[in-house]
Amino acid sequence: MKRLVLLGGGHAQIQAVKAFGSEPPAETSLVLINRSRFTPYSGMLPGLIAGHYSHAECHIDLAWLSAQSNVEFVEQEATRLDLAARRVHCADGSAQSYDVLSIDTGSTPPLGMAPGAAEHALPVKPIEAFLPRARALVAECGTPGEHSIALVGGGAAGFEVLLALAYRIERQCAGRVTPQFHWVTDTQEILPTFTRRVRSSALRIMARRCVTIHTGARVERVTHQGIEFAGGRRVDAAHVIWVTGAAPASMFAAAGLQTDARGFIAVDPALRSLSHPNVFACGDVASVLDYPRPKAGVFAVRQGPPLTRNLRLALANREPSPFAPQERFLVILSTGERYAIATKGGYAIEGAWVWAWKDWIDRRFTQRFQPTRREPVG
Repeated sequence: MKRLVLLGGGHAQIQAVKAFGSEPPAETSLVLINRSRFTPYSGMLPGLIAGHYSHAECHIDLAWLSAQSNVEFVEQEATRLDLAARRVHCADGSAQSYDVLSIDTGSTPPLGMAPGAAEHALPVKPIEAFLPRARALVAECGTPGEHSIALVGGGAAGFEVLLALAYRIERQCAGRVTPQFHWVTDTQEILPTFTRRVRSSALRIMARRCVTIHTGARVERVTHQGIEFAGGRRVDAAHVIWVTGAAPASMFAAAGLQTDARGFIAVDPALRSLSHPNVFACGDVASVLDYPRPKAGVFAVRQGPPLTRNLRLALANREPSPFAPQERFLVILSTGERYAIATKGGYAIEGAWVWAWKDWIDRRFTQRFQPTRREPVG
């Protein structure tokens, strides 16, 4: 009997869990380890922040999914890998042995980039820690007085999170207060990987929300009063939200897995570790060195079927098959309200119908892994 340990409930790995439920690998016991029972679907998180979705609609219940698939679920945070002994050690002192290990644990914003960020900034990940603090922030903005919120990170996630918060505050406070929003990025323009047309739409929408944009602004320090920039300039903000790229957990490099220059697990086109052939990795925690791509959910979702196929092959002592990710891909940016911008290649479109299209895509994916019962949106 072989033992497959799935570490992390990311977008690719939940597809493997579901597939193994309907067609289990022969003579294999299956274990899924995740630090929390519920794992979020990243595409719907801005809608959750804005109030368009309930928690149940955009989270996967890993305990339920595992039970349906005859997979043992372990709700623990992994703290250390012993690659020689083939064991995953957890925070409660337990350990899970494996013959094949697959890792899909995601990433976190790199708070160590600026002094004071770890103490005073609110990272958007892990999302289970961010959500209750975001609700408290919205409630605070409903009280009398001046309120100021700064978000650091000029990419797609920063754009969506800031507008989702602005919409939620506007709706919940019913116009009683209007917080001052600041969007901060060290790049010379917002959304630097997008086309001029997308940036133009984003700037128009941000102006309508009265967001002050600070480009080319490198954060020198974060304090309880706000942000300090190089040259002495500062932005006063009661809340600083951190959405700056992605960073991996340090335990993977510490265990001896080969990583790229940023510490992400280096894998081949079969999603197999370049240093340990019985270890696979996918999603944000991994870098396919032959096919560099942004850290985005669209790629993690597409990795689900090839990951499942290659885990089956590895368990059968057969050579896994390579997978080439898409070069052109659809990105849909939500704008707080039920309105969105879609872009692929050099094209861009926007409208309420684009948000409805995104909603259909996202629900079609998540409902594959959920029971039919839903809680109301709160």
